[in-house]
Amino acid sequence: MKYLSMYSQLLAIKRIDLVDLSLSEQDELMYMLWNFSRLKHPNICALVGYCVEFGHCALLFEYAENGSLDDILFSSATRSRALSWKARMKIALGVAYALE
Repeated sequence: MKYLSMYSQLLAIKRIDLVDLSLSEQDELMYMLWNFSRLKHPNICALVGYCVEFGHCALLFEYAENGSLDDILFSSATRSRALSWKARMKIALGVAYALE
């Protein structure tokens, strides 16, 4: 993930090589982006926008100031302050509710 500051808003950028995807995977990605753009929940970083051209896809997300969930759960730097199971369940339930 790279980070971009635009109009005083810090954004995270995820780049996907479309060349590595089959046509059905590319269609699935577009369908996923359409669905993901409709999600609005405090536990999910909003998709701000995306660009598809020249065989690449760039996804622009709100920047997660405290790091990603992956960072928090699995990073060696955060293991000393690991989340409790109660906190993990609260996050999981919040995300499940947003996906519902």
